[in-house]
Formats: sequence, structure tokens, C-alpha cells
Amino acid sequence: MASTDVERLKRVVLALPDVALRARWLRDHLSGFSPAEQASMLNALCEDGERSDPLARETLLSVALLFAALGECALVRQLRAAAEARHLWSLERLLRRAPELPHERPADELPVPDYGAGRTLTVGERRSLARSPSRRSFDKLLSDPHPLVIRQLLGNPRLTEDDVVRMAARRPAFPEVIAEIARHPSHSQRPRVRMMK
Repeated sequence: MASTDVERLKRVVLALPDVALRARWLRDHLSGFSPAEQASMLNALCEDGERSDPLARETLLSVALLFAALGECALVRQLRAAAEARHLWSLERLLRRAPELPHERPADELPVPDYGAGRTLTVGERRSLARSPSRRSFDKLLSDPHPLVIRQLLGNPRLTEDDVVRMAARRPAFPEVIAEIARHPSHSQRPRVRMMK
């Protein structure tokens, strides 16, 4: 893959005003190439990012958001296989699967914070609280393990960057919560949040 293709990719992606728009453009752009060409282009971009090229790093954020939105799909599996077969180590590091945690449980089985209602609130009730314009329940909501509640909370205009950093820094970390933060188009762009993930 010619370095001019990678430079063009960076230039076009960073010219788009919104990170969600960048990820959509990337998906469409990559579909015009074979899996081998996609792997070569993305590996070259990753290598530029590893050499601390600021444009490559900013472009890789959009690539990461695209892959976070896609999840484990045919494209990701093909790229992972191409990276391994062709020894494209930079791309392989980007697409590497996180190790399975031995204590990982479904979100519905994780302990829910006590919201002071005298009973465990349902997911629907917690989502309703997350939409609320009041910050009264935010401390509890920030520690909620359910991804649907976190997705709703991330869309609340009263949520601050400090709140998102607290969610991302929480230990033990819940993978689904981190994935929701990573998928969110505005919060995942912020440098402090990126450092916490």
C-alpha cells in the first residue's frame, strides 16, 4: 500500500468535522479495498501512530471507534487473520482481543448500586434516572454496571468530562461500560477519557 494512500486517508478523515462521521466514512472507504489492502493500509497507519505522528493518532481514534461500533464481525476477523498471516504487528496490536476475565458475568447479574428505593431498581427505572435533567442520582448511576444505563447516561447533557473519567477509572472495570464509553462519539474523543480507557 502506497504511503500516499495512507496520507490521503489521514487528510480526508481529519477534514471531516465529527468523529462519528469520520468512522462512517472509514467504513465506506475501506469497503472499496480487498481485505489484504485494508490490512496493509491500516497497518501503515498504525505504524505512523506508533512513531508518534499526531495526524495518524487522531485518525486511529476514528478507526478504533469504527471497530468498537462493529464489534466482533467478519471484517475484524478478516483483518485479524491477515495481520497474523502477513506479520502486520502494528495492526495485530490494534485488533488484539482482550483476555477473557475469569469473573466476567452478564450485566444483569452484576451488583446494582443501592438507589435508596428500598428495592433493586429495574434496568428501565435506572435508564429513566439516567435521562433525568437532575444530577441527584449521578453518583449511583456512574457506578451502574449495565451498558444500557451507561449508554443513556452518556447522552445526558448534564454529564461532565469528570464524570466520564470517574466511570472509566472505576475498579473493577466492567468491559461493557468501557465499551460504551469507547463507542460514544463525543466523550471518547477527550484526551483525559482516552487515557483512562
